[in-house]
Amino acid sequence: MHNWLRIAVLAALIVIAFVILVVFLSIALRIAFVLALLAIAYYFYHRALQARRDRRNWR
Repeated sequence: MHNWLRIAVLAALIVIAFVILVVFLSIALRIAFVLALLAIAYYFYHRALQARRDRRNWR
């Protein structure tokens, strides 16, 4: 009986740790995805501004 209890507690701990890991990974992936989108958007915006500035200077 005591062995059963220990196995059950161990299984519960493993499941809880796995759930926490999955939640943490999903949140981290979402944050990384948003940051990557922001970086790409900022890069293109900066390039567009630079191109406009260069065009204005060329005239």
